Amino acid sequence: MEYPESNGIKVVGLDYTTGSILSELRERRGIAPHMPSPFTNSVIVGAIAGLIGFDEESLRAGFSHRFAARKQLVEPNVYIAVKVAKHVSNKFGPRLILGESMLQHEEYMVVSGNEAVSIGKIIGGLRFQS
Repeated sequence: MEYPESNGIKVVGLDYTTGSILSELRERRGIAPHMPSPFTNSVIVGAIAGLIGFDEESLRAGFSHRFAARKQLVEPNVYIAVKVAKHVSNKFGPRLILGESMLQHEEYMVVSGNEAVSIGKIIGGLRFQS
């Protein structure tokens, strides 16, 4: 990790391995050994939350919205994200505190790169792609 650090980039290392956060989730929440893989994205969500100062309520609201159809996934994801957020915040401090949005919209669309490209193609007139 010398290259990023030599260019002024702060590297935040997190342990994804089986002997870490996901193992603790299995032990404390009774998650089956084959299940932690659906929760790995919550490690990144938690790291970002810790760096920008999101609180547990905001994380819970986001996961509740994301997993509205599978409510049993909300609490394990919140648990991981909050644990990682606290670890990152304690170790690095909140680096990037977001200000109020200057956009005057009541709702925002959050999409992946693939979804954004698909929307662009549809708006651009593409009706069939093989």
